[in-house]
Amino acid sequence: MSFSKKMTAVMELLKVVNSADLVNEASFKSWGASDGTSVVATDSASYYNALESLASDNSKIASRFSRKTIHKFIEDRLPGLKRSGEIPGSSEGFFKELLDQKSTSMTVSVPVSGLRLDEGIRSFELACFRFGFLQDLEIPMANQSGMYISTTVKDVYDQEIAFQKAENAFLNFSKLIIFLTGKQDKSILIETGLPLKPDLSPERMYVSTNSYQVQDEQGRISSADIKNVHIEKIPVNNEFFTSREVLGKLWGLYERKHAGAKLNDLEARILNAALALGESASTRDIRNSILYTCIALEILFSRDDGALFQKSIGQNVADLFAFIVAKDASARKEIAKLTKKVYGMRSAIVHGGDKEMSSENLIVNHFLRGALGELLTAERFKDVKRLSTICEMLLDAQYSY
Repeated sequence: MSFSKKMTAVMELLKVVNSADLVNEASFKSWGASDGTSVVATDSASYYNALESLASDNSKIASRFSRKTIHKFIEDRLPGLKRSGEIPGSSEGFFKELLDQKSTSMTVSVPVSGLRLDEGIRSFELACFRFGFLQDLEIPMANQSGMYISTTVKDVYDQEIAFQKAENAFLNFSKLIIFLTGKQDKSILIETGLPLKPDLSPERMYVSTNSYQVQDEQGRISSADIKNVHIEKIPVNNEFFTSREVLGKLWGLYERKHAGAKLNDLEARILNAALALGESASTRDIRNSILYTCIALEILFSRDDGALFQKSIGQNVADLFAFIVAKDASARKEIAKLTKKVYGMRSAIVHGGDKEMSSENLIVNHFLRGALGELLTAERFKDVKRLSTICEMLLDAQYSY
């Protein structure tokens, strides 16, 4: 359907009524005017379907702007079009104001809890992220004292898109920090937005208060407790996190990806696997933790060679995983066995089984962390750019008996 026909369909869903009669209209979408009349959408469901059709008509507009921005642009102009009776002939003409906009760089800053700067430093940069104190900003974002995190998003047209990309980058920052620590005990919390978590000291913050009671079979309370949860804030300028050696090489990969550079096959797999492991370590849902462990395994090791007769994904992943991280035949067998066991839990989850879940995936996470370090630093992988090369190395090893 042409753009003009789509616009005509929208116009047929609108009508002009006296503003005093709005109470008689079933639709809640209306635009008032100073002349005492209002434009009303007569069928809300059909109207929003037609609006979405207009919003997705131009591929450039759809790729450059958020749905929120596009919908507002359209709806700001619909009442005038209805009153004038004019129908735009093309999406290019209708969206000209948006299409004429030039891309730019936008820096997004948000309050953040769970981080600290040591040694009296007031601002700090790590990869594509900047950190500082809210009170040092030219325009404060909150009455509270605390820190902010910011990042610059390049080549964007829409503030909504910039904010969405920045929020995703902040989530990825948290996942990388959790991955780098190697901690899987849910003791790290990095959270953006207000209100900030209250400080107990420069090093620690209050998170929440938990309360519970336990009753026996007779309904008598046998145990009860109220506990405040405090955790240590991450010293983001500590050398443990800032080093670009071994796993710290991930900062360089993420910085390049954030800037829009294309990573090679193995670099992209390593970075995305680390992010999945960060999610696996931080989620409190054991099923999600298992799924993200398996996602990390598949990101890093899965391949589709199109062969008619091929091993299962679990077997392929286990073989490559064991080849990279284990040093002898016995260790390889144990890692492969553990990996396939975790894959069994994954299958039970996605296929609706009731198999009992365990946290053995966290052991796999630990070995995966070692595998990523091996891929990033080992001499034998120095020039490897694709997973297919590692598959060939495994095949050579298997036939070298």
